Amino acid sequence: MQEPLSALVQRYEEVLAHSSFTSSSRKQYRSHVCTFVRWLSSTSNSNALVDQKGAEQAANAYSDYLRRDLLLEPGSVNSILTCVNHFFRCVRSWQVSLPRWHAPRKAVRTLTEAEMLRLTVVLLVENVSIRDRSLCVLLLLTGLRIGECSDLDLCDIDLKEENPHVLAGRKPQRLVPLNATVVDYLSRWLTVRPKTAATTLFTASNGNCMSADSIDQIVRKVGRMAHLDISCQTLRNTCIARLMRRGFDSMVVAELTGADPVTLKAYRQPTVFESRSVMASLVLPDAHSQGTVNQKVLPMLCEASIPMLPPCNSTISFARANPRPELLPSLLLE
Repeated sequence: MQEPLSALVQRYEEVLAHSSFTSSSRKQYRSHVCTFVRWLSSTSNSNALVDQKGAEQAANAYSDYLRRDLLLEPGSVNSILTCVNHFFRCVRSWQVSLPRWHAPRKAVRTLTEAEMLRLTVVLLVENVSIRDRSLCVLLLLTGLRIGECSDLDLCDIDLKEENPHVLAGRKPQRLVPLNATVVDYLSRWLTVRPKTAATTLFTASNGNCMSADSIDQIVRKVGRMAHLDISCQTLRNTCIARLMRRGFDSMVVAELTGADPVTLKAYRQPTVFESRSVMASLVLPDAHSQGTVNQKVLPMLCEASIPMLPPCNSTISFARANPRPELLPSLLLE
């Protein structure tokens, strides 16, 4: 005789009470499992706990219900299915094979060349302080994270001509070389930086250390001046994407920017210009340079639409003959 669903839920709650989960995790597991059991009792899958195959079919149907009817995100569906799988393991000792849904990878937000030009014009022309200019240039040309930028101390920066660099990140810190543009902007900022007790590279107007939120607000303000909706993360993404598009080794880029080598593929999404250039390169072969087709073999090459072709007394080119591609190699005549 099949055990009632209510008895299974009660037994599962007893297992949860003695588990090593936190109270919030127990509450979440209990809630998802109870919702799943209510759904089971209201559908034709109420006998899903008879065997493991039936349980897998019910779980797959429940997954479709969550995605298609409730329109839940893939991460939420996977979290609920994890709870359902734990329920089956506890009450039936089944390791149910459940689907895992992954959201389509989206290209990260980066600045186009035109947007970078607009931002550069604002930094050079508009009334932007040298601190804000240095801040934006540093983020755009080094790929530092916003937290790494706010944590930079004066001792972390070295502008000596031999090897200008910054030490970014938490221990172990990574050495990020600085190009001439960044060195120029930081040098000008250091000459006017107020002498305060704060040891950070960038300071607020009151002389205190700048928070990450303050840095992000500055970048957004400069972006609005260029009619751009950007953040510190946008500048970091742009730096990494430019390095990847220039063909540098992914391990080198990961070492310089502190990015995960596995996720660097998202930064190499093709631009609109690259996609159009690739497709524009696909052209038909030039029939005039390859030769012509004799009028005698024309019926073999053409489809039934030959009578609609314009009259031709001697030869006809490939482009006008509408040839069947598989016959072209053997019918090319000098």
